[in-house]
Amino acid sequence: MPRTPGYATRQRSLVLECLKAHAGQYLSVADIAADLTKKGSPVGVTTIYRALEKLASEGTVRRFVPDRTSPAVFEYLENPAQAEFHVRCKGCGKLFHLHCSEIARMAEALSAHLSGEHGVALDLQDTVIQGLCSDCLTKTQKPAHSTGQCACGHHH
Repeated sequence: MPRTPGYATRQRSLVLECLKAHAGQYLSVADIAADLTKKGSPVGVTTIYRALEKLASEGTVRRFVPDRTSPAVFEYLENPAQAEFHVRCKGCGKLFHLHCSEIARMAEALSAHLSGEHGVALDLQDTVIQGLCSDCLTKTQKPAHSTGQCACGHHH
């Protein structure tokens, strides 16, 4: 059966709308398929992969592979030029963004040092910082900044 020109575009739009609805989160292909099915608009896994490849090539979404054993996850990019850092919680496994001007400043300094002194080009878009999220941290100890705000403007 021949495909109609708008068919793939409609499905790609559904995938994009799903990612937009979960902006700031990483979604796997299985997550997207489940969400679309739940909303009454099921899309096949192969079609979702194709849509994500196209959206990634357009710069609308980012494909990210957290580690060698995890499936790729995808995120909608509201502002592709914005610096962001990926953090994986060693307690619960959650992967999340950290937008922080102080970390961006330190990362630029680290990147310049590694490049100039060691000949290493740092790829921050594929770098994952390991640590404990605030939920897991409060389960194991009292947070260092339980009420207040740090220099970067984040509440801890």
